[in-house]
Amino acid sequence: MRVRRHPLGPRVYLAGMRVHECAAGGVASLVLALAVATNHAHHRHIGAAVGLVSIWMMAKDWPDFFAARRDTYAWRIGPHRRDDVVACRVEAERGN
Repeated sequence: MRVRRHPLGPRVYLAGMRVHECAAGGVASLVLALAVATNHAHHRHIGAAVGLVSIWMMAKDWPDFFAARRDTYAWRIGPHRRDDVVACRVEAERGN
């Protein structure tokens, strides 16, 4: 696991691949759904907390679900906001 500083916020890498919050939230939701479907979700409060956090992660980082919008919003605890100055610089670096 590696964390790299970036103008739009911290970037987390796991096994050399970038981990987006929306993807992590999606995986957590899928694991929770599988646990419920197979009767392995024994702790309802923990399951509810995981469910809420995973939905929040997907909702706040929704632009990363789309390749054209990926890495154009600045990180923050609440919903991400587009920082037009930094986003334009990042898009220029990518050649868009």
